[in-house]
Amino acid sequence: EELHFPDAPQPDIVRASQKDDYYQHQFYEKYFDVLQYLLGPRKTLALKDEIQLLSDTSYFGVNTLLGKQTLGEEYCDITQIHGTKRTALSINVCVDHHCTLYIGTSYIFAVADRDSIFLL
Repeated sequence: EELHFPDAPQPDIVRASQKDDYYQHQFYEKYFDVLQYLLGPRKTLALKDEIQLLSDTSYFGVNTLLGKQTLGEEYCDITQIHGTKRTALSINVCVDHHCTLYIGTSYIFAVADRDSIFLL
């Protein structure tokens, strides 16, 4: 039997997003520190967009591939649902959403923005 979920209150959605942003930033800082130690500050700074991609993929990948809520969703006790069916999202939909829509487009825009500076 499928469970049907009610809409989450707007403050909970914002709070979950803020919590996820906090943990994503923690991942980024840890990766940045390790790579700065290994590669040096100049090379690490040149790879900041790739480090952001790595940290976002790690954060969402661990949660999504295990079929779990993100830490922000868990903190606020909310779950992503399929809009029309009102049921929990499948792992495939979560992977598509997080990897292609969120992480992929963020990286593409960051790289395009970085490269456009050199064209000026």
